[in-house]
Amino acid sequence: MPIQTGGSGDEPIAKLGGKPYRLLVAAHVAKAFAGADLFVYEEVPFGSSIIGKDRHVDILVLSRKTGRAVGLQAKYQAVAGTTDEKIHYALADCAAMWIPSVVVYGGPGWSLGVRHTLEASRHAVRAEVVNGKIRESAELDSFVAAQFGLWATILKNKKPVAAT
Repeated sequence: MPIQTGGSGDEPIAKLGGKPYRLLVAAHVAKAFAGADLFVYEEVPFGSSIIGKDRHVDILVLSRKTGRAVGLQAKYQAVAGTTDEKIHYALADCAAMWIPSVVVYGGPGWSLGVRHTLEASRHAVRAEVVNGKIRESAELDSFVAAQFGLWATILKNKKPVAAT
């Protein structure tokens, strides 16, 4: 589903639902970490949620080398709505998973209080959609890099400080 943008190209004006956002996040992770021997899977059954329901991880990132995995739960909010009411459950469920997991969130529709909750949570990372692609993904990229020890991805051309 192509994303329409406003005049500046920064604000999505088309409603972007959960599945299209999940696909964009999964594609971004697969591309950003293409050389790292990571597999990216969608909708993976993963035990029970904190209220006893069957859980499906939106995106499971798995290292081919180490078997280490992380879970990503994608949440996009284009306009104010019921996701605000469910986000606390999603954060608690990520904290309870057997693997490192976060809510990946984006969109302009979050209430101020929920946005503050997400920004302050160790179990949430921001990734915004601009012109139909994930941009502004430093938090997401840093989380994945830290979990798999892929420091070169975020350090890029940084040089270590020389001893004096």
